[in-house]
Amino acid sequence: MDAATTKLEKVVADFKKQDVIITASEFVRDSMLPAMDKLRAAADKAETLTAESYWPFPAYDKLLFGV
Repeated sequence: MDAATTKLEKVVADFKKQDVIITASEFVRDSMLPAMDKLRAAADKAETLTAESYWPFPAYDKLLFGV
């Protein structure tokens, strides 16, 4: 997750340099969304390996069905 977070932070910083809407949109499609997907995959895997009591926020099912 650390490596994926670092990559996403770099991508977000690069995105902030975009000044043309078409280029920015393509950047999001080609760079930002894949970086977000990699971080999400790492987080999803970590969630299956970590007890729920260690997570600093409610699990998805608690948010979905408990509110």
